[in-house]
Amino acid sequence: MQSGLSASRPGRARYQTAIGYNQLLTTNSVELLAEQGHEFVHALDGEAAQLSGASRKAMITRSRC
Repeated sequence: MQSGLSASRPGRARYQTAIGYNQLLTTNSVELLAEQGHEFVHALDGEAAQLSGASRKAMITRSRC
């Protein structure tokens, strides 16, 4: 089957596969953040540690939102 078209359903409209893809992308992104979010924050903290002044403060503030 390609884009929801099949021989058993002649004349039917195609599926909107982009909608399903976007839903999967969002779900997978949220799942990854739930499972590995602490590693992501740790990486941001490491980047912030290399900065100073206003740049460091901005980075720390954004990573804690």
